[in-house]
Amino acid sequence: MARVNKQGIEYFPLNVNLDNKFKFLQAKHGLEGFAIAIKLLQLIYSEGYWIKFGDDEMFMFASDNKIRIENFKEILETCLEKSIFSSALFDKYHILTS
Repeated sequence: MARVNKQGIEYFPLNVNLDNKFKFLQAKHGLEGFAIAIKLLQLIYSEGYWIKFGDDEMFMFASDNKIRIENFKEILETCLEKSIFSSALFDKYHILTS
């Protein structure tokens, strides 16, 4: 019997000792910033390796995770500045990918 074809991946590795990008994110935004970055990685990898992420998707993500949109946008901006996600691809195509 053939294996069922599915979208996304089952898991992604998360190092015990995170790099300075995540340390900075947590220092600036607290555990909420860290949690949002991990939730975004989960969302991305559940779809594959990138997701469309325009204004509608931002609003829905913030709503689903019970975070004010203004706070979410600040956290996302830090993630993009620190290259947790690709700012070039986000700016050009409105997608999130690590």
